[in-house]
Amino acid sequence: QDALINALMLMGLVIACRWPTGLYQGALMGMQRLTVSSKINIVMSTFGNLGAVGVLAWISPTIQAFFIWQAGVALLSAVAMRWAAWNVIGREGSGTFDIEGLRRIWRFSVGMTGVAVSGVILLQLDKVLLSRMLSLEDFGRYMLATFVSSGLLVILTPVFNVIYPRLSSLVVTGDIAETITLYRSGTRLLSTVLFPIAVAAAAFSVDIIFIWTRNLDLATTTAPIASLLLLGTGVNGIMIFPYALQLAYGRTKLSITIILSLIAVYIPLTIFLVTSFGAIGGAMAWLSLNLLYLVYGAWMTHRYLLHGIGAAWLGREVLAPLALSLITVLVGWDLVHVEGAYLKNLLLGGALLLFALSANVFLFQRETIKKMWQQYQAT
Repeated sequence: QDALINALMLMGLVIACRWPTGLYQGALMGMQRLTVSSKINIVMSTFGNLGAVGVLAWISPTIQAFFIWQAGVALLSAVAMRWAAWNVIGREGSGTFDIEGLRRIWRFSVGMTGVAVSGVILLQLDKVLLSRMLSLEDFGRYMLATFVSSGLLVILTPVFNVIYPRLSSLVVTGDIAETITLYRSGTRLLSTVLFPIAVAAAAFSVDIIFIWTRNLDLATTTAPIASLLLLGTGVNGIMIFPYALQLAYGRTKLSITIILSLIAVYIPLTIFLVTSFGAIGGAMAWLSLNLLYLVYGAWMTHRYLLHGIGAAWLGREVLAPLALSLITVLVGWDLVHVEGAYLKNLLLGGALLLFALSANVFLFQRETIKKMWQQYQAT
């Protein structure tokens, strides 16, 4: 019991040491210095993980030693982020507390808190509901499938970190033409990369899970759930552009309205589908919700922001790359997939992914590539 109490106290110390990092990292992101922030994160993450192994192997193989090391690395990371942030922002005299600055942003801060809380509720609602409605075995399969689908966040999180500060800068300067260009071209670029990955992973989910777990029964029962969750997460991921646009304009009420509307639909939809179909019903609800989010969220966003481009954005930048990815991958899967040849299927799936990605780039990124080539020749 004493060891558990000490571990919890040290966990609190790690959280306290990591807390200032977010402030300085936000400053770097706001100044569009994501590369600086990423370099520090990579170095500190490597140092923290490898150092923890060394501490446990050669100094003290205890949980207390692990958390003390992590707290020290977190504090060092906060200091490094602070130094980098001040170098980018620049120091001008002594800092003082600005009550007027706080008054200017308090509404937006409260709104962002509401967005964050409602967003967490939406993302975790299925786990709460399914934990009460499913057996432990079925819920375990659902959570495994959720972990597989969360791999797409590796793509989505950096994209949001890049586009949000840039969109905010363009909105503040009033450059609407450049805002529309970034919004549409950025969505198209993400679609051409994200959808082939999501669809290919969904198509070859049995092979992925079997090679990972080496359990055929687990793979065959979990794969349909993972496939639906992957497709739903892919559709959800493309909505980071409308979401970033809402925040860039400071329309947190719009974001909250959309999220609360989705929650109101998600609860009865999940209960109905899980009651009817079990664990796969939860995945069906997630995919259905995100298809609704795509249409409803796009309509709500463009009703108030960047009027007149909603239909073109939805059709050209989202649905066209999604349709091409589905057709290319599913037809290819039918041609190359061999039952039981899991490693071979995965290798063929990788080749099919590259083909789908190339097709998307050729059809939807030709102008971008042409401009880049012209710029290269000009230099």
